[in-house]
Amino acid sequence: CWNWFDSADQSRGSGEPAIIAGIVQAVEQTTSQWTIDTHRIYAAGLSAGAAMTVILGATYPDIFAAIGVQSGLEYQAATSSTDAYTALRQGGPDPARQGQAAYNAMGSAARVVPTITFHGTSDYLVYPINGEQVVRQWMQTDHLASHNAYNASFNSPTSTTNGQVAGGHSYSVYTWNDNNGNEVQEYWLVNGMGHGWSGGSSSGTYTDPQGPGATQAIYNFFMGHPA
Repeated sequence: CWNWFDSADQSRGSGEPAIIAGIVQAVEQTTSQWTIDTHRIYAAGLSAGAAMTVILGATYPDIFAAIGVQSGLEYQAATSSTDAYTALRQGGPDPARQGQAAYNAMGSAARVVPTITFHGTSDYLVYPINGEQVVRQWMQTDHLASHNAYNASFNSPTSTTNGQVAGGHSYSVYTWNDNNGNEVQEYWLVNGMGHGWSGGSSSGTYTDPQGPGATQAIYNFFMGHPA
């Protein structure tokens, strides 16, 4: 698991975010061997990996063009292991405040980071309030980074689509656009899904093949959002 709850792992140039960014930069330096589009580097994760993905978006927006968050938590939802247990069940601090904190963490690299979020309504480990907080936190962060070009309201999405997986879960997809009509956020709320990756193989752990395919949805979102 990633130490998303440790304050030493929540800042640029420090701890696990710096290690991950360093790996990406090392790969970038080998472009003579691989063709790498540096405008299309993304991060996505599940659970602790999703929480760390949120941290990467806040601390290295100059590296990651967009992020995918499956069953994760907002930026600095906790700053200690004790706080982490509370956040998992009750959510973190006010998302507007954490949105400001994430924007501050961006520093001079601040920019809008498009975000796609998945969460199950029956998540028993990372309670559903956390999915909403991720959306609200990034709504505030991206509003600040856009210099008022993105003024979304959680309760007034640009679009709402309801779907049903054959023999599986129903779900709703909410999107929010900026002032120019560009989609900035997607939120997939999967009814009845517990803690796991939506879609995928039943042979894996922490997957739910009865949910809509998160992998394809995240890929599609990423392809529409280069840096």
